[in-house]
Amino acid sequence: MFTTEPLRMTKPTPKRTKNRFPFLNGRVIGSQAGFTLVEIIVSLILVGILAGMGGTAIVQVVQGYMMTRENSTMTQQSQLAMSRITREIIEMINLPADATATALPINNVSGNRVIGLDGGAVKMAFGGDALASGDILIDNVSAFTLTYYSLDPATGTVMTASTWPAANDITTLTTIDINLQINRAEGGTLTFANRVAPRNNKNQGGAAPSVPPPSAPTYGSGCFVATAAYGDPGHPMVQILRDFRDRCLLPWGGGRWFVKKYDEYGPAAADWIRNRPVARWAAR
Repeated sequence: MFTTEPLRMTKPTPKRTKNRFPFLNGRVIGSQAGFTLVEIIVSLILVGILAGMGGTAIVQVVQGYMMTRENSTMTQQSQLAMSRITREIIEMINLPADATATALPINNVSGNRVIGLDGGAVKMAFGGDALASGDILIDNVSAFTLTYYSLDPATGTVMTASTWPAANDITTLTTIDINLQINRAEGGTLTFANRVAPRNNKNQGGAAPSVPPPSAPTYGSGCFVATAAYGDPGHPMVQILRDFRDRCLLPWGGGRWFVKKYDEYGPAAADWIRNRPVARWAAR
């Protein structure tokens, strides 16, 4: 006999597939929208602007550094030239020819030489050579002037002149002012001045002129603390700090406020560190 049993439906066994991404542990990542074309263009524009601003800043920093370095080198060269001229005047015995406001002939134990301005440079020629063929002490010069002071032996009056004839009594020549102006790379000039008293011309007591001495190198307001720290207003590092003040601080309001406060309190700070070696070292 046949028995009728209900048919049972069996589910097919699912086919196992290898998990190609085991680190997902079966999780499904939903799709995410990408950048639109407008967003990409805006991003590229912003990146370009930032890159341009960064490039401009780098160029300005490099230019500022090069100008500061150039001014520092120029200051050192000018100081060397002034030192050489000063030494020659100190050691002078007589003037072999007429001296003018821009040329000074000198006779000393080493022979004759002439120092003066020629073609935008201060030169020194030896022996009987013309100034044009002399050695260059410093070039890029905008002005070079000499002022002569003499003492009248009869009245004791100090007299000033822009020339000194060789026929004059050399023993009445007491001092000579030197004024040197150098063109700066970014415009303007650096001014160096010195007053020198000859010591070998048997001058009449070497009395000081009645006019105030020339100022130290002229730059504007003083770098009080830096000058006290380095002991010289013409030191290259002091010049670098002046250039930083002029180029980076003075053009904007916050910098001008800082410079104003520095000018107000700087002199007192400079006086405090001037005679304290440790404080000067710390300031440097």
